[in-house]
Amino acid sequence: NGNAVCRRGKIRWYGGDPRNPFRCNMGELLEPALSNGRFGIAKALIPKLSAFGAGVGHQAAVKDEPLPSLQGRSVTAKLRFGNITPVHLAAINPDATKIGEMLKTEPTAIAMATETGLLP
Repeated sequence: NGNAVCRRGKIRWYGGDPRNPFRCNMGELLEPALSNGRFGIAKALIPKLSAFGAGVGHQAAVKDEPLPSLQGRSVTAKLRFGNITPVHLAAINPDATKIGEMLKTEPTAIAMATETGLLP
């Protein structure tokens, strides 16, 4: 079997056929996308992560629509892996108004780091 391990954005194959689909968890895909500013990847992954704690704030941070009114707990909500908050997603969004509105709602969110120490 071809097994791949994603580490910090790099795919490493361990035996088998590299044409087979690789296996990695969402955290190993999402955090490198955030640290490298890959908004398109983050935007594609977040809708699939509702079972892992991606709530209203996470969804709103990557949508093209204007930011709805959010409570402070929605801005500081973390995914079940990686401690990724909506502010991390809004930080790589080309629409800078989203992070501005989130930080007006909850200013302390700018200091929330992921498990690996990534700050918004």
